[in-house]
Amino acid sequence: MEDPISPSYYRGSIETTDYIIGHNLSYPAGCVIKYVTRHLRKGNPLQDLLKARWYLNKMIEELEKNEKDNDITDNDHFNTRCMGM
Repeated sequence: MEDPISPSYYRGSIETTDYIIGHNLSYPAGCVIKYVTRHLRKGNPLQDLLKARWYLNKMIEELEKNEKDNDITDNDHFNTRCMGM
């Protein structure tokens, strides 16, 4: 029976969650990594890549908004703002 917490499509040479935590990624960045990592190992590759693109677009929108507001200072600011999505 497949492990519902850590299914095989998340495991490779390093577990996706360990990579995300180890690199201190924001929630949206972690989702991009998660969906790109699993897209060829799970049922619908296109759906996972579209999900990754959705999160990536959110990150880009946030950076563009902050850049426009001249409010971008460091990664902590970005991570804090994106964590609440």
